[in-house]
Amino acid sequence: MKSHRLRSLLTIASVAISFLVLVLSLQGIFGLRETLWQAPGEGLLVVVFLVFLFGWRLRDLDPLARAEGLRRFVLSALFVLVLAAPLAAQLPFLGRSATVVAGQLAAAEQDTGARVLAVVRGFPAAYEDYLKREFRLPHWFVQLNALVKVHLLRVSPNNNIALGTDGFYFEGMGTSRVEGELVESFDNIADYMGQAPFTEAELLQWKIALEQRRYWLQQRGSEYVFVLAPTKAFVYPEHLPASLQRVRGRSRYEQLSSYLREHADIPFIDLLPPLLAAKARADYPPLFYKTDFHWNFYGAFVAYRAIVDQLARFFPRYPFPAPELADFDMRIDRHWAHESFMYMLGLPLFLHRNEHHITMVPRPGGPYDTALDLPPGGIYDHYPPLRPITGPDGTTMEVRLLRNPGAPLPSIALLGDSFLEKCIYFFSANAQRVLNHRTVVNFPKEIFFYEQPTIVIQEILNMFILRPPPKNPWRLGAHYVEEKFRRNADKVLLHNELAPAARKVALAGLPAGRPGEVRVAAVTFAVETGERLDVRLLDRAGRDVGTDGCRVRPDSPVCQILLPNEAVGLEVVAAKGRPPVRAAVAAVEVRSDVSGP
Repeated sequence: MKSHRLRSLLTIASVAISFLVLVLSLQGIFGLRETLWQAPGEGLLVVVFLVFLFGWRLRDLDPLARAEGLRRFVLSALFVLVLAAPLAAQLPFLGRSATVVAGQLAAAEQDTGARVLAVVRGFPAAYEDYLKREFRLPHWFVQLNALVKVHLLRVSPNNNIALGTDGFYFEGMGTSRVEGELVESFDNIADYMGQAPFTEAELLQWKIALEQRRYWLQQRGSEYVFVLAPTKAFVYPEHLPASLQRVRGRSRYEQLSSYLREHADIPFIDLLPPLLAAKARADYPPLFYKTDFHWNFYGAFVAYRAIVDQLARFFPRYPFPAPELADFDMRIDRHWAHESFMYMLGLPLFLHRNEHHITMVPRPGGPYDTALDLPPGGIYDHYPPLRPITGPDGTTMEVRLLRNPGAPLPSIALLGDSFLEKCIYFFSANAQRVLNHRTVVNFPKEIFFYEQPTIVIQEILNMFILRPPPKNPWRLGAHYVEEKFRRNADKVLLHNELAPAARKVALAGLPAGRPGEVRVAAVTFAVETGERLDVRLLDRAGRDVGTDGCRVRPDSPVCQILLPNEAVGLEVVAAKGRPPVRAAVAAVEVRSDVSGP
């Protein structure tokens, strides 16, 4: 009996496979339409044929055996169907692609025999390459896969996205577009768990880079403010996966925020406290989308108000209108889905229209009445228009620019990622011209040749501080050391007069370096003619910890250099390719930007 049923199943399988091979062969030979075997009529005939064949093979069995055989057949068929569904869904593509590849191989030959030989030799490798480039699963299979993983297995189908609780999604680990065509890898999970901390050298590089930008802008009449924006995981940690809530370390965001607040000479704004305060005041509406990683436009307004409140404290000489939430009508669409995010996950839109989309509509009689470029219907995702700005020489460049002739400040420039972009329209209440340039890595100093903003606000998202610290172009930091020395005239660590002058000097009495400290040494040379030389900086073991080049003359004998905290001595040597030095050190003064012992 068992062998009889086995023969039945084998017969059905062989007939089905033969039928498929026949259809594909006919399709390839006679050019039949791609969906021949998928058409409803032919599909129904195939099902009827297989049922008839199965019934005929079981005609001699008793009813119990027949029922058992049918049950086993159905289970086996379902199992095979699930496994074969992805491939079966692509059978038309596979047949068509085989024809395309074979045709491409044969087209390079003139003779019939050579064509056949070219196809036989080159088809496997060429077909594999073609499938790697072109093979795609049908959208319904991708959606089925995402539905099973998200709603049944409770895992994310995309490594870039971490699945939280109550419908929340967070940044995961994977590649992300940073700026322009630059794509980098970010592990937000490791950072949140405190497994990717900054080194002291990296934190110091952040401080120096931001101070260089501030000093450079101040020399051109603009103020500089740096803003750190948190990712959603820091505002809604209770919705993170349970495994992440149990393991929590000190993140880079927390490190950089406290470091800049304590050690950097820049106006700095941390947006996490005001966002948490707004969340504590009201559970609804949320500040971030549940799905997309960004804050929504209510969260953007909270961030904007926090920035404006701090600007008023940093620069009391300027007026800063601060719109209230009551100055807006908040329109909430409770049946919205973020299409691009759902596409990333692979989930069908029609089953996930449970997101809240917020539009902030300014009420009449407020500071936005004279704004010329607000989107129709309120403040929502809408890129500002590109407009030309003109430099002193008459040349122009295009930037995103909003206008409000009734605002108090002449100009504000906003530099940052997509989070700051959501705040742009709110700033129309504060400046007659609001410039926006999207940037993460670069500091677009060329803009400031064409425009002199009153204030430059630069923002960066927590995720992007996982990349290496920023480094400015040489010209941006060319006068940083001199400016740092000038600003710290009251913090002299050491002043030594040397008689006679020497080429190797021990900085005796210099205290040990402190965290976050920047030291500048002003070295005065005894020099009779102009010379170009190098100053080697030495630690306690006499090892080289840095070299700085100097050009000195009798009328300009002072060279100012950045002094590493571990440096306790210096030596004057000839610059590479230059004759031996004649100059010697006559005096050294070291200043610090850190107060107290």
